[in-house]
Parts: sequence; C-alpha cells; structure tokens
Amino acid sequence: MTITFDQPHGLTVADLVVVFGIRDQVNFANLATPTAVASVPSATTITVPIGASATATSFGGVVIRVNGGVFGAPIGQVAQSVARTANLLTVTGSAAWSGLQIGQCINLHGVRDAVSGADLGLDGPYRVRDVATTALVLEPIGAAPTGADIVTTNCGGAVLPRTDFRVHFIRVMEFTRLITESIGGFGRADQMDAAPVLVTNAVSAVTVTGGVAQDAVAGNPVGIGARAANVNQAAMSATGDLVHLMATMIGALVNKPFSIPEADWSYAPAGAIANTTDVVIAAAAGAGIRRYVTSIQVINTNAVATEFVIKDGSTVIWRIWLPANMTTPWDIDFPTPLRSSANAALNAAAITSGASIYLDAQGYTAP
Repeated sequence: MTITFDQPHGLTVADLVVVFGIRDQVNFANLATPTAVASVPSATTITVPIGASATATSFGGVVIRVNGGVFGAPIGQVAQSVARTANLLTVTGSAAWSGLQIGQCINLHGVRDAVSGADLGLDGPYRVRDVATTALVLEPIGAAPTGADIVTTNCGGAVLPRTDFRVHFIRVMEFTRLITESIGGFGRADQMDAAPVLVTNAVSAVTVTGGVAQDAVAGNPVGIGARAANVNQAAMSATGDLVHLMATMIGALVNKPFSIPEADWSYAPAGAIANTTDVVIAAAAGAGIRRYVTSIQVINTNAVATEFVIKDGSTVIWRIWLPANMTTPWDIDFPTPLRSSANAALNAAAITSGASIYLDAQGYTAP
C-alpha cells in the first residue's frame, strides 16, 4: 500500500510503523502490529504492506513510528463521519466505540473528507461528552478547533487517547463538620457548578428550593405534575418502566378507572337486532390497539327468547340468555372489561332469528 502524507514524513526503509484511522477499513484495516516500511518513493510517500492486494483509494488516519516496540495505540474504531452542532462534535465510528470513558481526553488526528481528501480542520484535543454505540460526542478543549456548525460529512480519522495526568484542587485541612464545593472545569461555569442547598443546623434539616410554582413567581413549593394528554400515550416497552400520571389539557387529573375521556367510545343501535348477523359495536381500532367493553344495556322485546353473544371478531367472548318479552332492560357492568384482540372489531349477535334486541354499549380504546 502507498501512503501519501500532507508533509515530509522523515521515515526510512525498515522503520517500524503502525497505521490507524483510514476510512476504508475493508481494504485498509488498522495495522496494529509494528511493520517495517517497505520503500520510500518520495519525501511525502511510503509503501507498507497492509492486507490483501487491492486497487482502491481512501483518506484519513495516522501513521505512528514505533519506538523500541512501544507505542501509544489509538482506539480501534475509525471515524466514518463527523457533524458539529453548537461546538459539540459527533463522530460516527466504524463500530461501537470501546475503551473510552465520559470525561476522558482524546485527540482526533487525520480527519479528512472521504471524497476529496481535504483536511476538515478538526484535528486536536477534545473531551468525551457522551458515548452511545457508534456515536461519540466530543467537546473541544485547549486548542481544539471550534466554529460554525458542520453538516454530517463522511471522513476517515483516528482517535488517540491522551495520557495527561490530571489532579484538581488538592487540599490538606483539619476536619470540618461540612465542606461542599463544586467548581466548573476548564475555567468556566458549566453543568458541574454547585446547586444551592440551605442547611439549617439548629433543626438538622435541609430546605430544598423547588422550581417556579404554577402561575406564580415564587420558587416554592417543589411542584409535581402529570402528563397533559388528549389521546392515550404509547404503551410502555416493558413491565416495571416508569409511566407518568395523566391529566386533561387543563390539568384535571385523570382518575377514571380505565382511560382518558377522549379514548371513550359508545354504541347505540340503528334499530333492533332481529337476526343472527353480526352487528359491529366497535370497529377495529388500528395496529396494536384494542377495544374494551365496560358496560352494556340490553333488552329483548320479542316473544322469541334467544342467546345473545359479544364477539372478538368472530370469537365469542361473552354469552347470555335473554328471555322473551322483557319489559325492563338489563344494565350489565364489566368490572373486568371485555376486550378485543389488537386491531379487531367487537361484534354482537343474536343466536336465534326472530328476536328483537336493543343494545347500547360503552367502553374505551387502549393498547
């Protein structure tokens, strides 16, 4: 493989080097084993064996001369793209980042455009702000470049851990009952600044100042709240997950047994159910959503008695015998609501033709 440098490299034949951070990791995988320079065609080029023979071009990365068999190894993952927003730099890696900790200092080196090979001007020291699989979020420190936002740009580049040894705020003092100190790092106030806490020694109590109360300028009391909603929120992903209390859009806490008012449904008949054909009382609600029945009112006014059923689609989930010539409707509540399958209709039907059934039903919609 021929490597072209942006300035004279100073290497000679048989110098041992390692290579990290070239964007095309298929043809130019990291060379982590010290390998001798095969030739020096010019002051800015060398050849060194890497992987199998291939005709390809890629950009980015770093060549490190191995000194006595010891070198500071870069992180194994390689930069594949970068984006900068409000001076926070997100580096997408060739795999999930490993070997990095939040707060650790690193250096970016050889960050170059994957198409043109142009220097993106991002080389320098950074502090790890966040790591999530292939996303590495960095904040600049020291001489690291800052500036305008950068849209996502494909690139190559290496991440080198810094070996700085940092000791902050060492003090030797006599024992004191209470010392509280929080100082923003790097000479600026940031998220590490102290939060105000009032300790009243006379009663051994801690007074916590809360946020602004609703419709007031005072900082007390510490407010609690519920999630304002006019539709059901999505079901939680797992049992045991935190779920918010719910309130109406004006803050009235929802204490109905099942759902918010907007999720309620009701059915009233267009006429009597007089044959065995299914009557839809609640249509299918959509993917992953069910219909629930909490109460019905039913009466059979015909001289023909009949069984009466409620179905989950075509499957009977509730059955009752309705006598003939009823004079008063039956009001039936379901403490455990009847429910449909996901995205299935609730249907009602008489089992005997000739009945004359009037049905009203109420329920709600939820996952």
